[in-house]
Amino acid sequence: QLPNKVITALAEDASGRLWVATAGGLATIKDGLVSRPAAAEGFPSPIVPSLAAARDGSVWMGTDGAGVFQYRSGHIRQFGTSAGLASLRISAVYEDRNRTIWIGTPDAGFGRLRDGHAEFDPERHDPVTTFFEDREGNLWIGRVGALEQLADGVIVTFSKAQGLLGDDVKSVSAGRDGTIWTATRGGVSDLGGTNPLSKRESTPSVLSVVAASDGSLWVGTADAGLSHIEPKLTTKYTTKDG
Repeated sequence: QLPNKVITALAEDASGRLWVATAGGLATIKDGLVSRPAAAEGFPSPIVPSLAAARDGSVWMGTDGAGVFQYRSGHIRQFGTSAGLASLRISAVYEDRNRTIWIGTPDAGFGRLRDGHAEFDPERHDPVTTFFEDREGNLWIGRVGALEQLADGVIVTFSKAQGLLGDDVKSVSAGRDGTIWTATRGGVSDLGGTNPLSKRESTPSVLSVVAASDGSLWVGTADAGLSHIEPKLTTKYTTKDG
């Protein structure tokens, strides 16, 4: 069963396994079965606001107070201030196509982790809630109040006026058709507002969304557990499911 009904982050790895971060620890879901990672009890902080599945098979975890962890084949590596992190409170972690790890914080802006060392801009302290790189290579950055797209050096800002259900963007993901999905306190929506799945999920207090490789959506909420949304079926996972 899920450790807690508060779902803080989601990530799908290369094998199709869904990693689920909850307020009570980590879980994974594969073929509908929920399990706990072998080392899940070893993390110093159970609160993981962000997850990222990397191309090398590892899973990156941003914690609220203990920095960043890399989990691979049962082994854990921790990155803290000695690795260059400007804050141990991590709100976003993401791997781009160049295998650079982007790290966002609620109090020290964002930075990039390469070869085990992070670099942050000391002049930026604004909160960052999520990162995402689309198939064109554009970087999307979620902030408190808006979603920004960096394309060819130009910043485009999206908010409620462009179709978001809320300005507090918690998570961004893209479907296999290129649809950009956003998760906010107001629910899940796609930027174009035309995808039929967007009309199937209006749950408020959404903290994370993942567009899975099979075309479905996984939606994690702050108070209603986890939903798996398919064109003709929605499956709910809570602390009562196993």
